[in-house]
Amino acid sequence: MILSPARLRRLVLGAVVIVYAACGSTSGCSGCSPTPVDFDKLHPQQRFDNAMQVRVSQQGISFLETNFENLVGMLVPGGLNFTIPPTDCSSNSQKICCSGPACSVQMDITSVNITPTPQSTLALELRAQVKTPNKIKFEKNLWIYWLSCDVNFDSTKSSPATLGLKANIDLVVQANDGNRLAIKRGATSVQDFDCGDISITGGIDCTIAGWLCTFFKGTIENQLIGTLDSTVDGMLKSLPLGQQGRFDVASFLQSYSPRTTGLVDYYLWAGGYAEAEQSGMSLGIQGGFRSAKHNSCVPNCEATGAKCTPPQKAAIPRSSAFRGNLRPDGKTFDVGIGVDAKSLDLGAYAMYSSGGLCLDISTQTLSALSSDMFAILIPSLKSLTAGASVPMMLSVRPRNPPTVTLGAGKWHKDPSGKVVIDDPLLKLKAKDFAADVYVQLDERMVRLFTVVGDLELPVLLYADADGKLQPMLGALDSALTNIRLENADLITEDTNTLAKLFPTILSLAAGFLASGFDPIELPSVQSLKLVLDSGSITSVDANKVLGIFANLGIVKPKSWKQELEGRVEVDARLEQLRVPDASAFRLTQSFDPFAGPSAWLQVGAKGPLAGEPIEYAFRIDGGFFRPWEEGSRLLVQDPILWLQGDHTVEVIARVKGRPETTSAVPARLALPIRPRLSAPDRELAPAAAPTAAQAVAPEESGGCALGA
Repeated sequence: MILSPARLRRLVLGAVVIVYAACGSTSGCSGCSPTPVDFDKLHPQQRFDNAMQVRVSQQGISFLETNFENLVGMLVPGGLNFTIPPTDCSSNSQKICCSGPACSVQMDITSVNITPTPQSTLALELRAQVKTPNKIKFEKNLWIYWLSCDVNFDSTKSSPATLGLKANIDLVVQANDGNRLAIKRGATSVQDFDCGDISITGGIDCTIAGWLCTFFKGTIENQLIGTLDSTVDGMLKSLPLGQQGRFDVASFLQSYSPRTTGLVDYYLWAGGYAEAEQSGMSLGIQGGFRSAKHNSCVPNCEATGAKCTPPQKAAIPRSSAFRGNLRPDGKTFDVGIGVDAKSLDLGAYAMYSSGGLCLDISTQTLSALSSDMFAILIPSLKSLTAGASVPMMLSVRPRNPPTVTLGAGKWHKDPSGKVVIDDPLLKLKAKDFAADVYVQLDERMVRLFTVVGDLELPVLLYADADGKLQPMLGALDSALTNIRLENADLITEDTNTLAKLFPTILSLAAGFLASGFDPIELPSVQSLKLVLDSGSITSVDANKVLGIFANLGIVKPKSWKQELEGRVEVDARLEQLRVPDASAFRLTQSFDPFAGPSAWLQVGAKGPLAGEPIEYAFRIDGGFFRPWEEGSRLLVQDPILWLQGDHTVEVIARVKGRPETTSAVPARLALPIRPRLSAPDRELAPAAAPTAAQAVAPEESGGCALGA
């Protein structure tokens, strides 16, 4: 029985994903607590410019102008309203707000202008109606008596009805600090402050004391300036400029792949350049990725005579895609984020060198992984285990660092109904990718065989209903080329034929990883979110830079009922399940890896937008979802269906191109894979599956088998 593995807390590539997705903040890694390190001190000369490039477009600036007051309310407790504190209450000269009700000032913003100004300044100008809802008590010692007056301020009493407040925000690249970015606020000024806005009462002495206008004008003016300064400072402090730290891969995978270890040091910080251009603001993000120390589970590509080659730090030019106001499809956007393929390679290499990609998937972590699972496919395995169902382990050991290439992210459906990725958005490649398959014999793990080949995983990215990034995998049946088997002395099957089993093993590993994949959360500041649509994620600059073009939005809390009202309700039923005879499952020379079990599903949905086209996606056993496709029928195929037992397929739906409408609850169907057994095959029928407690960890076996 194929069971969905327990959900991991983080994907093995989490460290690289986190630092890219969160742009140096921890918003993309809920619960993530990296250890602080001084990256430059530990890894001199490993930092580089333009690891990422960020663009706030003219439309994004307009959004900030329109929603400035909402942002102030989110980021600055108390907003722009303020209290004039009691002043000089023990003085024998004058007192302010020492008696009567609290002295407060209300500011209602009527307009905001944010103007990007060369070289890298944001000129902020806001206009606001300003009032004192309560009288301000002013007391002055005139030697003979104390003068006591009540003062009110209302900017609407004279023209213009608003006050203007101006301040410059400078984005400064600091040459004396490694070209890191600093944000500095310039001096604030007040315009159109008029004594006609001030009324003074309290007797004839107060009425004729015209000098009080000038005094209170200065008092209120200073309070306004102080309030705007503290507001802008509070907003600036909430912006994450970057982060450097050490990510411990082992701490997140301890319960699922106990032998995996890895420490990755990373650096992501705004800097390198900042430029106001085309009515928007562009800035660079510096990056750096290195393993804290090399892990012996993978070859050291930096050792003398190494057969593998590490990626080289290279100069990354600025991209024109993040200097303007339109994304590649001609649509506008608010915020653009570009990640160069070279920096993706460096991040992947750091994970490789740290050992973070060395995974051991065993019965202890995936209860269905047993000799039972492969019994029909590999008949000689039954002889080795004397007919018993015993634990197994899949051990992934890359022999070369993975590389990342970018593409257009296009796919189509062939005449058979199968979705084919023509040009994946991401290609994850690894030459001589190796996976060892172990079986427990005589209470120790013994290597059964090693599969080696050149891996190329086709990957798409899509946004879910919460605006988080999720990967989609293409078909895995052709993901490995140049396949060969090593260390296969214990089995009698033909090694060339046995190599055809690799897509099944790969699907099993991919499902295990997918079950632990947390969606990639894009940077956010409280309720200010990045909103994606179907055209938001693409590649630019001749497929050299991964681009994410988002709009800004303020997310308001919704009840679960309100949330469901905006989602597509999906339905699915099994139309046909095709399971070949048991003879087709056996690894003979006639074994056809492309002729495995398959299913046709009938799908339907109720959408929040009547008449809009609906698209569907499915996944098997908690793995990665397959690309979106339209139509009322889905063809379900996957190499993992060669493994006999009960599989689960999940279907989701959405209004085409509208991620926010994605189904909140997937439709789930069982796919029982039970081939018809001939008399000889009945001897290979499943025995009782082992429990996790019966599995022997490799380190408990004395280590002999693992080195065999």
